[in-house]
Amino acid sequence: MPTRTKEPRRILRRQYLINYRFVANLTQEKVAESIGVALSTYNAIENGKQGNLMNAPKLVALSAILNVKLDELCAQEIAYLDKVNSLNKKEE
Repeated sequence: MPTRTKEPRRILRRQYLINYRFVANLTQEKVAESIGVALSTYNAIENGKQGNLMNAPKLVALSAILNVKLDELCAQEIAYLDKVNSLNKKEE
């Protein structure tokens, strides 16, 4: 019986974070420092490689450093997660 190979999980950059960071004229290093994570961790969050690293405390901290309303940031994250889940949805 042939075995099914598991398709790799598709990743998607959090373009909304990149855009907000550019508007705020901040580097990834400055944002990472401000929210209390390593640069490599923030880079992984922004590039979608660590989708599960985003949480409420990080969203609150990002809202403050990026000068974006928390509800707007949450809405962007929800839209991002919906898109990632849609890309990775298994065919039934």
